[in-house]
Amino acid sequence: MKWRDIFLSWDFGVALLGAVITWWFLPTWTANSLAKELYGMGISVLAITFAVFFTALAVVAASGADDFVDFLRELGVYKGIVQTFRYTLVLLFVALLSSVVLFTFTVISMDRHYHGQARFIPVGFAFLFVYSLMAVILSTNDTLEYASKRIEFSEAKKRASESARRPQAPPTTPSL
Repeated sequence: MKWRDIFLSWDFGVALLGAVITWWFLPTWTANSLAKELYGMGISVLAITFAVFFTALAVVAASGADDFVDFLRELGVYKGIVQTFRYTLVLLFVALLSSVVLFTFTVISMDRHYHGQARFIPVGFAFLFVYSLMAVILSTNDTLEYASKRIEFSEAKKRASESARRPQAPPTTPSL
């Protein structure tokens, strides 16, 4: 996966737009009570999303040793699919981990009677949150496309196998 592909992707662009909108609407200092709720929501959503993503990943991983995977390898696309899933998995994990760290940081700050945090912290969180969700949506869509193409490939292979097993009619000789 090339850096250019990352920075010019839909998921990165939408995340950047989400961060800009968040920057626009948040005050210079964000109340810790608001930030704590945002990070808590992030933990909940990203934890559920992590589970859904693993289900989508299982579809790809379960078909690791069949003719369709060999076909994709011959075309040179299987490695790209796996790299995309690996990147999305790491991104989702980083977003979830940052949610937990920021939530903990905010709770400690509140306990020490700090009332706010700089705007760039929730904006960075918003970027990671939206970016990881968009990446998961696109990767899950890739999984559905993968499963659909795998079914088509299996049906075409079955038809080819059945037509190869049909007895061929003997050639007819012209009558004299």
